[in-house]
Amino acid sequence: MTIAKPGSTTVFVAACLVAALAHAQVYKSTDANGRVVYSDKPPPASVAAPAATPPAGELAGAWTVANVTLGGELRHDEKLVGATWTFTGSDLSIRLKSGDTQRYRLRVDVLAQPKAFEIAPASSSGEAARAMIYERAGPRLRIAWRESGDGRPVSFEPARKLVVLTLLPGTGGVATAASRSLGPRDACALLRGAGVVEFLGTAEVAATPGANPATGCRIERPLGLAVTVLLTGAGNRDMLDREKVRFGGAESGGPRAVVRDEPELGPGAFSVARGNFTLVGALKGDTLVLLRFDFPPGNAERIGRFARQVVAGV
Repeated sequence: MTIAKPGSTTVFVAACLVAALAHAQVYKSTDANGRVVYSDKPPPASVAAPAATPPAGELAGAWTVANVTLGGELRHDEKLVGATWTFTGSDLSIRLKSGDTQRYRLRVDVLAQPKAFEIAPASSSGEAARAMIYERAGPRLRIAWRESGDGRPVSFEPARKLVVLTLLPGTGGVATAASRSLGPRDACALLRGAGVVEFLGTAEVAATPGANPATGCRIERPLGLAVTVLLTGAGNRDMLDREKVRFGGAESGGPRAVVRDEPELGPGAFSVARGNFTLVGALKGDTLVLLRFDFPPGNAERIGRFARQVVAGV
């Protein structure tokens, strides 16, 4: 009988372990505490959560808000329109026209239908996270959320409290045909170029640009007569039709509205006259043009001629 010497078993086991490791795959990883760990099994990191960065080409880059609808109705929101949304990896920054910038953490749900993401303030501002849906349609990006912040929308179809933004690539403000072709104070220049001074019948007119001069201007004379223009980028026929329904709807207690089609201004163009107020809507390319006339009734022909001159200049 052979008696093993003290420590021989340990040496034998160690030798076997070394031999086994010589033929096995050794994995090196770092644990949650930053320590280096060696194992013969792959780290569990191969089962990862969906990436929190947007799919390439879908959201990445800078986008400018061209128009806003709430419940399907166009809203000339001076805070949202013209703001720049910049998506960079898992971050979103929103730069308002005032120059203020809001920063958010971004998490994209790559499995959602429609496509979706969630934003949460990068700082502890107390603002709740908000779930949004998005879609690309050619060069345009649409984003929607519920104004109440209650859950994620299920579609872009007009619904109560549903906010929908249409954004265009770039950071140069609202990309309407007018803002591309005219210089500073675009909307006021558009009205003056169409002959608003002659239309109002006096050289004593006051011009009031909108918060975004490229998209809005009101020009009035001392007696109260006025013309206001609003230009909306990334417009479409659905928007034009909804404006027609909105302004042509019956209003209890007010004068009856007279709604007319204005084919000379383009497909779907219309005018709505009610008392001393007339609204003209038309679509020129992708620019929605809304003209408001504070003008006495009985001047439909004059208003029509001036509106054609304005639309031609867009």
